[in-house]
Amino acid sequence: MPFTKYADEVANLVNRIDRQALSQRILVSREVQDISGTGLVHRVYLAKNPWCTKEIALSFSGANARDITISKVTGASVVTGITDRFWIRVVGSVPQRIDLTEQFHFDAAGIAADLEAQLDANQAFSDLGMTFTVNYDGTTKLFSISNSCGLVMNFYASNPFVPVRKNSTAGPLLGFTADQQGVVLTSDEAADVGTEYVLIFEAGDTSLTYVVTDPFDFDNDSFLLVETGMANITATSKVSYQAV
Repeated sequence: MPFTKYADEVANLVNRIDRQALSQRILVSREVQDISGTGLVHRVYLAKNPWCTKEIALSFSGANARDITISKVTGASVVTGITDRFWIRVVGSVPQRIDLTEQFHFDAAGIAADLEAQLDANQAFSDLGMTFTVNYDGTTKLFSISNSCGLVMNFYASNPFVPVRKNSTAGPLLGFTADQQGVVLTSDEAADVGTEYVLIFEAGDTSLTYVVTDPFDFDNDSFLLVETGMANITATSKVSYQAV
């Protein structure tokens, strides 16, 4: 999804993104794998900009039959200063700013694990003798946060107790968009992380080269997934892409 723009943080957002967007060079990602025991898996993403493919080129060392799948998958892009902040309070503490690690997550498990780790590492919460559990329900696509002491918690979409950097900029990634209170905090919107949309599927392809020049568009929270089935050969995947 596009980065959420907060009125008091627009300058930082625009400056960070514009510096990268000014460089409209063609980027290349290449992956070479022996696919005799497991198929090719090639992931490509651009965490700070929407982007598009220019060319997807596959080459094979032999004409052995294998399936080819090219997909668009939703991920979660945590960018320092843009989508990394999460404000939470537990009874007995003041609101704590939890900063997620800058990273592109290919599935919900990764961002859930990082939020849990950062909550557990917070000194104020450690002093209360508590640990946290962050879960993701693949059916409802909702995240939930609980603590080992069963204490009431508050999530702040915007922390009213601080003058600056008050927005929970990581909230939308996890589906937390509104203030809430409870023993368990559950995202109020579905967080569509890890959903795969197949763009191209070729069954039993035997060509030595397979090239796609039609462009595919991606936002900063989605990634390209190029996969093949197993065959007793070597596969090379080369993706050319560009920020837009």
